[in-house]
Parts: sequence; structure tokens; C-alpha cells
Amino acid sequence: MNFDEFPSTRIRKGENAVHNVEIGVIKENNELIWTEVSAVACSFPHWRVVIVTNDITERKKLEESEKEILRQ
Repeated sequence: MNFDEFPSTRIRKGENAVHNVEIGVIKENNELIWTEVSAVACSFPHWRVVIVTNDITERKKLEESEKEILRQ
């Protein structure tokens, strides 16, 4: 994913909210995990963006398994 597509970057560039962006992250041990990210602009004293993440790794694995079954 290009840096300009990250939810926090999109908020800083003027979008008010970004919902349910799926991002794959490779951990130090080369394990791929998936997270769903939502971000909302805010005006708290020291914050500009509130970001909420949800681990969707198991769902993505299930989806990939289903695709593999359908390919056979």
C-alpha cells in the first residue's frame, strides 16, 4: 500500500473519515497479519486523528481457504 493511501495520511489530507481499510502487515518473524483500520479526524487538544484497528487475520485466512477450495 502506498503511503498516501494510509488512513492517517488520508485524514491529514482532508478526508473526515476513512472506514474499513484492510492492511496486510509483515511482522519481524515474516508472519503476515491483517488489520482493518478506520480513522476519524478529531479536534482533541493533542490529537488530530483517532485510529481504530481490528485484527482480521483469521477471517482473511478463511477467505483464502475458501478461494483455494473453489479453484480445485
